[in-house]
Amino acid sequence: MYIEIDTKNNQLGYELLNKKIVDGVSLAKGESVEFDGVSVTYDGTIIRKAVDFPSTVQLVIAFASGVTASYVGTWLYNKVHGKAEKITIDKIEVEIDKGEITKVIETHMKKE
Repeated sequence: MYIEIDTKNNQLGYELLNKKIVDGVSLAKGESVEFDGVSVTYDGTIIRKAVDFPSTVQLVIAFASGVTASYVGTWLYNKVHGKAEKITIDKIEVEIDKGEITKVIETHMKKE
């Protein structure tokens, strides 16, 4: 599942991967974290230099069978709530709402 998160929070990518921010060290494309059957891989950040335009954090999320859409949706919502301006899951723009995020993830799971 491919996710893009528009945000003005420069730390959100680190927070999504549970990485500490270290001076001079940035996230590298391909870095990942795994927890409870969920794998989150950082696919880069599109940085816009224009004033008041958000950056876009790009992620690939995969999960084992048995992991529920509700679990992944709640995790994602808790990470981005109040920090994101827009979220897109598999090219579908989703309202930043736990139920809406979960619904799109559930639809994605049924396709596979």
